[in-house]
Formats: sequence, C-alpha cells, structure tokens
Amino acid sequence: MVTKIKIQLEEIGLQLDASIFPIVMNGGLVMSSKPSILNLTLDKEQLNERKTRSEKQTDQPEIPRESPRPGGEPSYSSPTYSRTSAQTGGTRTACSTSSFALNSTDDTLYAKLSEVQLAYPETTIYRQEEMFWLRVESLLLPGLGRKAIFILAVIPKFRKIIAWGYWSIWSIGVSWIGPRHTNYPDGSMCAFDMMDESWQYGDNLVKLLDFYTVWAVRHLYLEYFDRWPGPQASSSYVERNFEFKDDECCGCPMPQGTYHNCCKPNDIAKITPTAALSFWIFSKRDQRHPPSDITNFARLGINPPRLELFC
Repeated sequence: MVTKIKIQLEEIGLQLDASIFPIVMNGGLVMSSKPSILNLTLDKEQLNERKTRSEKQTDQPEIPRESPRPGGEPSYSSPTYSRTSAQTGGTRTACSTSSFALNSTDDTLYAKLSEVQLAYPETTIYRQEEMFWLRVESLLLPGLGRKAIFILAVIPKFRKIIAWGYWSIWSIGVSWIGPRHTNYPDGSMCAFDMMDESWQYGDNLVKLLDFYTVWAVRHLYLEYFDRWPGPQASSSYVERNFEFKDDECCGCPMPQGTYHNCCKPNDIAKITPTAALSFWIFSKRDQRHPPSDITNFARLGINPPRLELFC
C-alpha cells in the first residue's frame, strides 16, 4: 500500500476509535473528518497518542454504539453527517435522496433506487417480479488499487434489504469481504444495528450505502493494521473472546477502553468448554460464506438470483 494511502487509512481508524464518523464522498470515496473531541473512554496511552495527532478539537455529534442484532450477531452503526462531491468539490447533505415509504409501489421504489446513482454513479439496478437488485461500486480511497462491490437484495414483500460486500482488485478479481462482522451463515454484511433504528427499511438509501462503505474501509484497516477500528459490540462473552482482539474497543454495554483492559479477564473466567462448543456450533464458522449465486452476480454483474434464494 502506498504510504500516503496508509497514513490516510490510519487517521480514519484513529478517528473511528474516537467515535468520529468519516466523510463519505460521491462514488464512495472516504476521507477523515476534522479533529474532534474524543467521546470514548480511553487508556492513557491511547489518549496521548491521539492528542499528538490533533491539537485542535471541535465538537461532533456522538455516534451510536454498535450493539448486537437478534441472534447475537455483531453490528455497526454511524450516521453520515455530510457528503462531498468527488467530481465538483461541492457539498450537499447526505440525505438529499429521499426516503421511501414502507407501502411504496414498485414504481415509486424503483424511482427512489434510481436516485442512489447520483451519490454512487457506478450503480446498476436490476428489477425482478418481486424484488430489486443493486450492484454498487464504492471507491473507498483514492489510488487504492481496489474498490468495494456491494450486492443489495431489496425485497418489498419482506420489507428488508440484505447485502453482501466484495473486494474488486484489478489484477485478481472479486473476493468476499469477511468473515469479521458478517452474519451467520450467509456471510451478509452486518454494518449497522437494526435494534437502535440507525437505519430501517424505508429510510434513506444513500445513508445505507455510506454505512456499507465505511464498513469496507474498516475491513481494509483490519487487513493492514490487524485490528477493527471503532466501537463494536456483542452481548456474548464467548463471541467477544473468539473474535475481539486485545487492542480493539471492548463492545460491552459500558466499555472501559480496550477489550484487554475491560471485559477479557471476566470473559475468560466465564467460558466453559460447553459454552465454547455451543457457540462454535451456532456460528458455523467454517460455513460462513455467501451463496455462490451472489458471488457470481458480484463477479459478472449478470443473472441476479431469484427470490427463491431467500425463501
């Protein structure tokens, strides 16, 4: 990775650790926000490290903590506060595309989906009898040499959207983004918390794609720095012990710095062989991957799956 890109990625990670959501530009380009007051409880070493990176600090809205979805799945949520045009350098609000009503007709919903292309120009919409598919490309960081591809299944019948993330690397091809922070067992993205109403079916679609874009950047950070940046959560002490690294945010209801300095000692003490085996069976760790039809659609951009895949 080019040093300049790595520095930018590191800064985004540091700000996510401070619950500061980055700016998402048109096309899915991500840049760090202005320095801000830290609103997480941090170790002295962490606090000093961040102070050396920022002398001026301004208030930012606090980002909701991530909390588990039903079934103990980890999830991540953060609102986008501004959106910048990568083409013109101008600014507009993140929610300039409107929300759609839960009782929208197919034609109305199709029009709202089309509005997404203003913020994510490399978006292709496929309309089927009972659902829509979106194949969205997100640039992530300038000069990165790869981009993210998001596959969204929009199912009005079930009032839900299911999405998968993929890397598209010029010289290699398409590969699934995971397994951290993906759902069991289909490998779909877990990028926000449905329980805290960060995003619900019918809300603004650009905001949803911004969640996905930052989720992919977090995976990129994990790849290069071997830790997940920013708040995360799990109500399962077994899951935390299996998946959380010592220097990541703890994820308990009242985190006190890193997992190592917060809940790890108690989690280890509570884990029994039976509990560990039960979680391992539940999570199906070796089977967490997307359906092959989804992967082929991400790779080729043709022949989207039918609704029967989700029934």
